[in-house]
Amino acid sequence: MMLKLRASIAPSRRTPRAAGIIVVLSIVGILVLSLWYLAQPLPLLVQGEADATLIDLAAQVDGNRGENVQSGQRSGPARRTSSTANPVQG
Repeated sequence: MMLKLRASIAPSRRTPRAAGIIVVLSIVGILVLSLWYLAQPLPLLVQGEADATLIDLAAQVDGNRGENVQSGQRSGPARRTSSTANPVQG
């Protein structure tokens, strides 16, 4: 009877030891990952003012091009410079 009792006690002593090792490894892993994250350089933040002499504007409009102002033609503030042949009603 004593052999059976001792045999059943021996595996239970190993189980808490394995659980302790898993807990310690988890804590060490969390600490290592935290230190790695904190050691990463911060992104470069640039603040200031931008100045441009040319602005490129690309607009997409549904429809086909109709009439456009030709190169060299004069255009006033009330004249359309471009139109679409079949504008989509939105």
